[in-house]
Amino acid sequence: MRTATTEDMYQYEKPTAMDRQLDVLQCHADGGLLLGASSLTGQYWFGSIWFYQRPELAPGVDGCTAGVQLEAGLGDARWVDSTHVLVGLDTGGIAVWRLEDDFHTFVLSQSAPGHDGVVTSTAVASDRQRAVTAAQDRCIKIWDLSITSLIYSAKAHNSLISCVDSHPSEPDLFLSCAQDDRILLWDKRKPKPASILKKSPLEHTATCLRWQPGQAHKFAVGSESGQLAMLDIRAGVDNFRTASPHDRPVYNLQFCAEKPSLLASVGEDCRTVVTSVLEDDDMKQIYSNTSHQDFVHGLTWPSYSRLYTCGWDSQVLCHNIDACTSVALGQRSAASNTQADNGAEDAAVKSAVLTNGDISDHIGDGDSSLKATYSQAVKTAQEISAEG
Repeated sequence: MRTATTEDMYQYEKPTAMDRQLDVLQCHADGGLLLGASSLTGQYWFGSIWFYQRPELAPGVDGCTAGVQLEAGLGDARWVDSTHVLVGLDTGGIAVWRLEDDFHTFVLSQSAPGHDGVVTSTAVASDRQRAVTAAQDRCIKIWDLSITSLIYSAKAHNSLISCVDSHPSEPDLFLSCAQDDRILLWDKRKPKPASILKKSPLEHTATCLRWQPGQAHKFAVGSESGQLAMLDIRAGVDNFRTASPHDRPVYNLQFCAEKPSLLASVGEDCRTVVTSVLEDDDMKQIYSNTSHQDFVHGLTWPSYSRLYTCGWDSQVLCHNIDACTSVALGQRSAASNTQADNGAEDAAVKSAVLTNGDISDHIGDGDSSLKATYSQAVKTAQEISAEG
């Protein structure tokens, strides 16, 4: 385990170029935007994180408030609080970065090795004291974020773990899904914390999942066939509703915090979809957009009527759900970028509206789950069988 020393607490210079593959988007509580990007250099992946106080300027480097090049490829990233970002790396390690100087400087706060493979997913507990990470090494690890210390490790699945998600109000509860076709419910208050929610109800393996805000027992799950399902942990997987808005693997899901009945999904088919989840968990598609020209990985809700997405086509799109339109951010002129009015983003939407078009023939050659690493972390704790 490694905690950053005093020598590590230096200010990093902002990179001069944006990595091509945009993987992560996270809204900030004050309206800013966190962007995570990756690029393949030779046989290795490298990543970077960027913060924009004005989201309409993303993904341009000049409009970025703060940015930093990471030591390895980016697996996932999540806000811990208003100034700290948890990053999972291709090396298997994690790092916590702190925004200082009025959000203009990223400083490495703490870092630690952990997994023996690429970190595929991260989640921060509702108490903001702990985090959960999953990786290609089939392990689930829980971290004390105050000192970035590993406090629990388990070999939870029989194959690569695709996603973990913490319960919105219970810090001891979280979910995981993997390529072994299992969905696990975790409760750290129990002697044997992992329980199998039987076999996945989906036609193909689950790829991502997300708890529904305001609902203590319900979550959504996406599959490698493009199918979505709403599940209730009290009913196992016996009773569920499904929809098929995608025709390729779903990479990410996100409920709208302001309106939890809205579920956004993105995936390999370059499509962005918003589904309305009704009271009986029936699902109705209300928005679909194919403006992205490559895999779509990141999405976040700044409000109930707007959605940001990013993809491997180097674009960040703002979707107006009510108007059923989208705009590529970062296309405003340098002169207009200097005008700091509250209506800047609305002006950008009006000036460059994109209609819902057909998917381009160009599809990326790679998948984020196949990123190569250039080093491996050393195990720091004995792995405990999740079924044992």
